[in-house]
Amino acid sequence: MTTPIGHDVNYEIFPVANPSGYDYALTQDPAWIRNRRSISAGCEGARLDRNFNFQFRALECQDENYGGPSAGSEPEVKFITQHLMENDFEAVVVAGTGLCYENTDFENSKKKIKKPFSDVR
Repeated sequence: MTTPIGHDVNYEIFPVANPSGYDYALTQDPAWIRNRRSISAGCEGARLDRNFNFQFRALECQDENYGGPSAGSEPEVKFITQHLMENDFEAVVVAGTGLCYENTDFENSKKKIKKPFSDVR
């Protein structure tokens, strides 16, 4: 007997994890990929996909991959991280990257196992 995909699976979807950056990209600058928090004088926003405590790299604000002043410093990332830590997820799919983190321990990122989304069953 074949089980349909998604049977007995709970999904939690965050359609827009960066509302301020999304709005700015729609109305002002379509190439904008950061949030809109003022980090410091002359430094506007951080890339949220680079702000998580997984392979975080400290970079200068002018770098296109700038992820913020420290890992987990952005409010959006704090919210998502707290939500993930308070719930028992077997896998987390990060939309837009094509990757899945299976059996993830968000406190201890060395346990993360990356695999293509197509391999998740």
